[in-house]
Amino acid sequence: MMPRRIRLALLSAALAAATAVGVCPSASGQVAQAKKTEAASGQQPQTGSSSLRVMLVVSDSVRAYKVQMFLNHVDFGRRLGTQAEKVFGESFAVVKTATALPADPSGYEGVDVAVVLDVPQGEVHTGFFNNPMTLTAVFVVRNTKGEELFRAREVANDNAQNLYHGADRLGEAVSRQFVQEMLANANVKNILSPPPPVEVKPALEDTSMMDSAGLDVPPPPPWAPPAAPTPGPAANTTGKP
Repeated sequence: MMPRRIRLALLSAALAAATAVGVCPSASGQVAQAKKTEAASGQQPQTGSSSLRVMLVVSDSVRAYKVQMFLNHVDFGRRLGTQAEKVFGESFAVVKTATALPADPSGYEGVDVAVVLDVPQGEVHTGFFNNPMTLTAVFVVRNTKGEELFRAREVANDNAQNLYHGADRLGEAVSRQFVQEMLANANVKNILSPPPPVEVKPALEDTSMMDSAGLDVPPPPPWAPPAAPTPGPAANTTGKP
């Protein structure tokens, strides 16, 4: 029979090993939970691939848009607004969010353009394994005077097992499509790099009317030397003393 001292030593080693195994999953779970919390907070580093300063306007009606699915619903609008904020933050130097366009011109201070997100249109079709989903979003770009520069209609499709994850992917997809189209737009490029001013040279004045009036107007350049006077006919002195 195994001595008591050896049995105690083996039991202590087994308890220590069990404790270590129990602690490691807990620690890894805490790290995973911390990462999930950081991602859910929406704190995205602004890499600023473009120097453009943008005001993103997402109204309450846009965020409230949802599609009913039996006893549940898919909140396309809220997820689109969240994904647009994330993508814009990764793409532009400065992003300001608002629920409406400023009523006062001073509200545009610090931004170059405003992007207004219209109420989207979402479709969901249930399937056996995947759910075909479609999202259509319209982005309207305006300058700081409120004038429309251009608008873009973006469409994305997805086959999702999880409807909410699918709605997130669709919101990100249409936002990225729009950013690419916006940066390629000529009006936006002119905001970033305005064309050089055109030099207007003064035109020579038309002096024909002044000449016809008998005014002393010098001829236009090049200056020509005055013509030598023509000698008159010689006097006839025949028969005179």
